[in-house]
Amino acid sequence: MSSLVGAGSLPTIDADPEALRGAAATLRSSGGEVSAAAGRMQASWQSLGLAYDAPEVGQLVTAMLGVPTAAEAYDAALDSVAGALETYADAVEAAKAKLATLKSEVSALGSDVAAVDDGEDWGDDDGLAGRNDALATEIDGLVAELDDAEAAAAAAISGIEGGRPIVSGSADAWTGTTATSSATSSADGTSGSAEAESSWGAGAEAEGRLDWGSLGSMEGSTDVFAGTKADSSASYAVGPEGLSAKAGAHAMAGGEAHAEGKVDLGDLGEMSGDADAFAGAKAGADAEAKINGTDGVELSAAATAVAGASAAAKGKYEVGPGSVGGSADAFAGAKADASAAASAGPDGISAKAGVEAFAGAKAGAKAEAEFFGISAEVGADVRAGVGVEAKAETSFTWDDVSLHLKGGGALGGGGGGELGVSFSPKEMISDIKKNFGF
Repeated sequence: MSSLVGAGSLPTIDADPEALRGAAATLRSSGGEVSAAAGRMQASWQSLGLAYDAPEVGQLVTAMLGVPTAAEAYDAALDSVAGALETYADAVEAAKAKLATLKSEVSALGSDVAAVDDGEDWGDDDGLAGRNDALATEIDGLVAELDDAEAAAAAAISGIEGGRPIVSGSADAWTGTTATSSATSSADGTSGSAEAESSWGAGAEAEGRLDWGSLGSMEGSTDVFAGTKADSSASYAVGPEGLSAKAGAHAMAGGEAHAEGKVDLGDLGEMSGDADAFAGAKAGADAEAKINGTDGVELSAAATAVAGASAAAKGKYEVGPGSVGGSADAFAGAKADASAAASAGPDGISAKAGVEAFAGAKAGAKAEAEFFGISAEVGADVRAGVGVEAKAETSFTWDDVSLHLKGGGALGGGGGGELGVSFSPKEMISDIKKNFGF
């Protein structure tokens, strides 16, 4: 026998059909006003050529052509949302009417059950039991109808371009000790590699993404580690095209964190940024050599040692063929590094070298801009301590024609600066083709 239905068995409907219809009417009105205003703006803008005479007047007039189209799409989206709200309002109104009837019937059943003689079970009365079961079924049906109506409204709005965002993400954390190693070699002995890695401590990482259809998206990730870790690797390859070899080793003790994110604004461009922080000690060395008949000769080597704390952040905004960006960093402690690289081949030549030794504290910032393959950057820093730094890089290839200089020094107090100019023939031609349809 089913339990007796009562007032507590009935659902509560908080939604107000008239309020929903009012919101729908406001959305429709707003969309119409935006569309009408965009039309008036375009009409006024088209007369610009009558009062303004310049080579770019054609581009200025053309730039406004897309505004009415975008406004019409916005109006249509609001109209669709309004329609979904009105449909939901009708469903809520019908559900409220059915709920009022069920309340009356539940109350009547309660009165009839109360009238059953003492010592008798109302469940033994087939009439009362049948009415109770029927009311329970109707109540369950009403709840299902409300859920379906709400889900249908949400689905209709989500289906509109630029509707409800889709959110996704993941996170993980670990503690303990890990150690891995591996070695491989080809059957004929012409190539091989070996690597080993170990760590002790704790770490965590997380990532997430919010996708909002044509309106764009946002995504980001972060990871942190505290403890010690070390890795080393080496590889070689010998073949008809030449030979290559590389080796590296790195060690770290302390804590480090990294975060990065990106916002895609569709036609309005893209913003991105990342940040890093470190406290502790680390050292590393890398070397690589390549010799073949196709690419020529490439040689590089680098070594670094750091003890202290550092933080860095950078950001960039890109739209069309151009971009602007900036970065900032700070360091306190002692560090030394040196690097050199050179290449020569059919695509051109390039060379770079640098050395830095510093003990103390310093902070710096840099700005950069790029347009149609031509880029420039400028930076400066302030220092307190003892140190010297000198770096130079030049390249002359199809992908990059550049010169970058950086220098600085401190004895108690000091500063540094950098300047770079580059030009990519390949990227310029690509940007021109993409933006002008050549």
